[in-house]
Amino acid sequence: MLPCQNECPFFHTDCHKTCAQWVERQNRQREENLKRKNFLKIHNQLCSEQLRQLQGMMPARSRFR
Repeated sequence: MLPCQNECPFFHTDCHKTCAQWVERQNRQREENLKRKNFLKIHNQLCSEQLRQLQGMMPARSRFR
């Protein structure tokens, strides 16, 4: 079921293939997903860097107990 099916007064079967509003909605979602993906990528890199730094500050385990 398409999300616009209940809202759009011009809805008919397969209309989303030629609908300008549907294309605009898809483009907005694509942009939002790209922003979200970039945000997560940046913060993943920052957290990974902090984790490496913290692990580097920990004393090395002794191999001989």
